[in-house]
Amino acid sequence: MKVKDLSRERLIWIAAIVLILYLIWFIVKQLITPLVLSFIFAYLFRPIHKALSKRISRELSSVMVTIAVLAMAIGAMVIFFCSLPRTVELITKELNYMSELIVRNFPQLKGVISSVSATLLLQQEAWRILHLVRYIPKVIIQFLVFIISFGFILYYWEEASLIISRFSEENSLIKKMVGRADKTLYSVINVWFTLSLIKALLMSILSYFLGLGSSTSMILGTSCFFLELLPVVGGWIVWLTLSIYLLLHGSVLYAVIASVYGFLLISPVPDLVLRPKMISKGSEVNQFLLMIGMVGGLMAFGIPGLLIGP
Repeated sequence: MKVKDLSRERLIWIAAIVLILYLIWFIVKQLITPLVLSFIFAYLFRPIHKALSKRISRELSSVMVTIAVLAMAIGAMVIFFCSLPRTVELITKELNYMSELIVRNFPQLKGVISSVSATLLLQQEAWRILHLVRYIPKVIIQFLVFIISFGFILYYWEEASLIISRFSEENSLIKKMVGRADKTLYSVINVWFTLSLIKALLMSILSYFLGLGSSTSMILGTSCFFLELLPVVGGWIVWLTLSIYLLLHGSVLYAVIASVYGFLLISPVPDLVLRPKMISKGSEVNQFLLMIGMVGGLMAFGIPGLLIGP
């Protein structure tokens, strides 16, 4: 009888632990992306924090670097929201121009296009409003988690590194795994940002030589940089939009040049050919395994999977 009670109690405890772990995962999984991004940015800004810590206190250094990152993030959001009305206006003009072009060549479709355009516009605006209302609180919370985590990770980086190094010294296998993980992480992050910067410069050069002006070229290059930091999205959106814009305005040759240039030098060819090779060289991991890790990690975990996968 006691054995049965003991086994029943054990099963209850196991079920309770599983339930608690599931609830923890359910809560934490919403914050994985900001936590991983905070770790990435802390990794990137660590040299600056380390240099400042030699002149001022570590606490003040971490606060200053965190404020600098916060200012950059707020600045990027302000620029984005300030340029959003102009972008929407340009897109609306292009859609109207496209509709007029179709109606001019196919007058019989005038009523259909007007009806479809009005319906799609109403549905799209309603979806945007609902989407913004639903996700604004979530984005604010994730942003706060990112900033707070960034500051804490930056401040306690040395202690964490010391604990890991002491623990790994006792086991050669763990030491080897930690060393390999550090190499892979360093390679993934550096290649990620380096390629994004190079692609942004290439996008700006393309736009400038196509006669779009220095300010527009800078905007397109900046957009390409930030889009390249987001997996799946990528800089192909910029060159594809530019090609469609040029095509609609009758610049067929420029549209073809932009498409070929973007496809070969911006996205997706460099991501499929150059990125795995560069990461593999820096991390000493097989290219095929690296590609499987990146794709599988992205599918399983989203943005954090690009680091977790490899």
